[in-house]
Amino acid sequence: MPLPAVFHLFIRSQSGLDPTPALKKILARGDALPALSSLSAGLCEVWNLARQQDWPMAALSAPVPQAAKQVGYWLRLDPVHLEVGMRGMFVRSGMTLDASENRQLQALLETVCFPHGLKLLYSDDGITHIHLDTLPDLRTTALDEAENRQAAQGLPKGESAPFWAHLLNEIQMKLHEHPLNQAREARGELPINSLWLWGGGVLPGVFTPLPVHLHARAAWIQTCATGLGLRIAPPPSAFTHLSPARRHVVVLDDLQGDSTLPGHLEQRWFAPLLQALNRGRIKRLHLNLLTDHPTRVSIGPAQSWRFWR
Repeated sequence: MPLPAVFHLFIRSQSGLDPTPALKKILARGDALPALSSLSAGLCEVWNLARQQDWPMAALSAPVPQAAKQVGYWLRLDPVHLEVGMRGMFVRSGMTLDASENRQLQALLETVCFPHGLKLLYSDDGITHIHLDTLPDLRTTALDEAENRQAAQGLPKGESAPFWAHLLNEIQMKLHEHPLNQAREARGELPINSLWLWGGGVLPGVFTPLPVHLHARAAWIQTCATGLGLRIAPPPSAFTHLSPARRHVVVLDDLQGDSTLPGHLEQRWFAPLLQALNRGRIKRLHLNLLTDHPTRVSIGPAQSWRFWR
């Protein structure tokens, strides 16, 4: 059975990955590329979408027809938990809201945002999109890049940043001791004590995403893929479970940093991938390790035999 001609593998882990035999060979024999700053950057590259002030993930995921995304400017507000640590506040994402919580959050946002004339669009997953008629001087940090890092490192920048910082501070004050969070804490859930502003941009009028089969679990990736009209499915448990296709993109971003992780990845991904490269069954592998020390390599069948490296 033929395997993908081009294969993109993104692996996100809060800690580094211990080198395993096949992974060491892939990293040593492949051609090193500049490391990615975020998963958003890598996906936009695969999707043939250029960076604007930000990687325009908000325009991709906005719940409106594609033609409407090409007008004005879009931003995302994602519910997060800012966790107090010894070195500051750390960003925790992946907050899920039920229908009642979603309505309460929407009502809160309207009291803060409507006086400023902001246009809000809501999604059932608790994400709020903001539509602006004009381009702000604003640069934000992708949520996947900010996650598990100090919040202060990812605050908005630019001439428009003070306005948005004030808005976010007002939202945080209203979230403090809000009935929504009182109920969450009573259930033993993390409170939603802030929102993360990111993904600003507009969808280009001329834009043709590369045809890929996307495999990912994160809700924000799924909404972006839906906006592009791409098929998306959960990642398979191993490389060998992929069906034949011209180009696959697999995102493994829910990994746990335990002692079994390196062996799991070695047996199910790195070793089969290296074997497929050696046999010429993959035209090109793009491996992106988004860890505490990001690494990115590109390797083809010819490079996989660089045994002297």
